Amino acid sequence: MITKKKPKIIVPHGKKRQMCQSLGVSMETIRKALNFQTESEEADRIRREAIDNYGGSLVEIKVTL
Repeated sequence: MITKKKPKIIVPHGKKRQMCQSLGVSMETIRKALNFQTESEEADRIRREAIDNYGGSLVEIKVTL
């Protein structure tokens, strides 16, 4: 088995919903952006907002392939 590190942004409870309302996007869009499942300008903007304005933290999680 191979173990890799994958980035993820963790935000405090309830902040994802606030981000949805203020950024005008769906919960799925927020979730995918914070889990680095999408790569776009919008996803980059969501990640920056999460870290700068919503108390988000960038962490690396171990994933076994």
